[in-house]
Amino acid sequence: MRFADKALLYTATQVLGSVLQIAMGMVMVRYLSKHDYGTFRQIMLLSVLVSNTVAIGIPQSLPYFIPRAASPQARKQLALQVFTVLCLLGALGAGGLYLLRQPLGTAFHNDALPAVAGIWCLYFLFLMPSKCAEETLIALGRITGAALLNLATVVSEFAVVVAALVATQSLYAVLLAMLGLYGLRLLAEFVILLSLEGGWPRLVDWPVLRQQVAYSAPLGLSVLTGVLRSYADKFLISLLYVPETFAVYARGAFELPLVRVLPYTLGGLLIPKIAAAHKAGDTARIIYLWQEKARVVALVFFPLFVFSFLFAEQIVTALFTAAYAESTLIFRIYLCLLPFRIVQYRAILQGVGHTRPIMLATWVALGATVVLSVAFHWLLGFGGPALAMVLGELAGAGFMLWQSKRVLGVKWSDLVPLRQLAAPWWVACGLGLLLVPLASLPLSRLLFLGSTGLLYFVLYVAVLKLLGVLPAPAWELMCRWATLRVWRHREAEEVRAGQ
Repeated sequence: MRFADKALLYTATQVLGSVLQIAMGMVMVRYLSKHDYGTFRQIMLLSVLVSNTVAIGIPQSLPYFIPRAASPQARKQLALQVFTVLCLLGALGAGGLYLLRQPLGTAFHNDALPAVAGIWCLYFLFLMPSKCAEETLIALGRITGAALLNLATVVSEFAVVVAALVATQSLYAVLLAMLGLYGLRLLAEFVILLSLEGGWPRLVDWPVLRQQVAYSAPLGLSVLTGVLRSYADKFLISLLYVPETFAVYARGAFELPLVRVLPYTLGGLLIPKIAAAHKAGDTARIIYLWQEKARVVALVFFPLFVFSFLFAEQIVTALFTAAYAESTLIFRIYLCLLPFRIVQYRAILQGVGHTRPIMLATWVALGATVVLSVAFHWLLGFGGPALAMVLGELAGAGFMLWQSKRVLGVKWSDLVPLRQLAAPWWVACGLGLLLVPLASLPLSRLLFLGSTGLLYFVLYVAVLKLLGVLPAPAWELMCRWATLRVWRHREAEEVRAGQ
């Protein structure tokens, strides 16, 4: 299977995970009260913050160190010692959160948080090492294996949560089901890492671990700062409002399945390639990879933004019922990030080993987000922190672009290929405006969104093809997957390999 097909397969599982997260939210808002759903979102908020705080970026060191390892044993050593360290850090995180359960409940205006702390605090024991096996498989080039692991995880999580909701309509049952699933996933990932080639390495190779920590510490701080920035608006709303109001805000403050997954997944897959090109001194190759992925993602994101922005109210109420109609404003503000998310801005810096500018960029973004969140909440009210989140992220992205330009010694037009992006942008906008009158049709929301969305995206691809601006590799990739030729090619390759 070609690299592009493997990348698309892995991205598809990530997208499926995002879709299932939204689907899970659709079920939850129909089975849980706003208070219970707000409680669940607060627990997830803490999960993201604590897991990224305690991990200090160590899993992100694997794509950098594994391709440089001298032997299979060295590669296995890198993976297993990261897994071991993360398990220990997870135990520390779980214990610390349990001790803070009462202050957290008071800060979030929620007495239910301490009552179920015995369950959700244990999440961190199992969640901390959760990305280790996946990052290792990607670094080893086993992208299909990473995709299958992710697929099993997201489908299982959706299944157990929905089953618990339908059977009990209880938040407590949902939290227990998720805890059991996370424990099984931890065991499965340990088995995968043990099965790698390389025999039985030492538990911890301290000199190598120190190198990993030295590489990942700035990156880990940047990840933590980025998480704080990404969730600063939600923390502010959670601290200022009751769980019911937070549920409405959090339900609008979601991103469409492709928004983070596509650029970040492709960026993660490209980091080893960027590292190899940088080692060979091939700057032109780095720019080619960067621009090509930006063009591919823009082809998807530009029409997705236009359609979703124009029909935001129909999307929110169709997914989460009219009870969450107030979430539409927050959803529209969050959508404004979509046209800028066509690349993973840290990919070049991480691939060439310059992780400190990433940390500085996230500090810039965090500072801007926090200051603007407080100011905009005072000026604009409920929607102000969401707007601050968008502007803060753009500040950090601009800083990383400037640093990437400086490190590579290239022009702005190399990193921001506006000419290549103009055609899909204007085509997406023009077609979207033409379809606005269709909103008056007497159709159910789901039928309207399905039929209008299909018409819009078919017209979009057709116009790009007629104008000759649809890249040949992108068209070929779509055709291979639409006609299932990718799987026939894979079967043929497996037959040849067997011979």
